[in-house]
Amino acid sequence: MNSYVHPFTPIIDSNTRILFLGSFPSIASFEHSFYYAHSRNAFWPIMEMIFNVTLLDNEAKKVFCLTHKIGLWDVIGSCERENSSDSNLKGIVPNDFEALLRDYPNI
Repeated sequence: MNSYVHPFTPIIDSNTRILFLGSFPSIASFEHSFYYAHSRNAFWPIMEMIFNVTLLDNEAKKVFCLTHKIGLWDVIGSCERENSSDSNLKGIVPNDFEALLRDYPNI
């Protein structure tokens, strides 16, 4: 098993009101350096459908989230795994939600 540390910071600012939480980035998300990048993950297609937008790149997705007061982060800060399956995650260390909620109390 390989050890991994969460590769990116939360998408969040002082205006964020809603926080979407994933488990841990897939290997595809690591490769694309952004949340929910696996081709079978429905998060971005659902957001595009609900809000009637087309989000072509990571920067557009980040701006979209912050504009709509949406935050993105994951529950797991580090873990061991062999593939992207959540059932494969071992040695899980959670992210520091106490600090995040202290720093962003409007969530």
